[in-house]
Amino acid sequence: MEKEKTVDINVRNIPEDLMEKFDIYVVKPSYPGGRSEAIRNLIHTEVLKRQGKDKFVKKRHFTIPKSSFILFALPKHEWEKLAEWNRKKQPIEIAPAPDGEVFLLNNTLLAKATAKKAQKIESTAP
Repeated sequence: MEKEKTVDINVRNIPEDLMEKFDIYVVKPSYPGGRSEAIRNLIHTEVLKRQGKDKFVKKRHFTIPKSSFILFALPKHEWEKLAEWNRKKQPIEIAPAPDGEVFLLNNTLLAKATAKKAQKIESTAP
């Protein structure tokens, strides 16, 4: 098999705080190969979208109408957490959040955390 030709790129003038957020929210949770792997994937995904070949949705065939669901990808660790909640049949609340984000709330874990906090407050009260 012929080796794929590659190019090296330099990216300049990216704000430091933006790179820190990129590392925290994108690279560390999803790309063990580091920034290069993350950037390669982002470029590849964007090219596929612009070509109308978004492999994530376009190649899937659904038996239910696309108007009845929203499909999106999560970083692996977040997907694993959601899968665990689903496996345990814990109720999950879904709400849109600012900037195109989606908020998934595990009501079972929230109730436990709230009860634990209330118990702690009661035990320290005079």
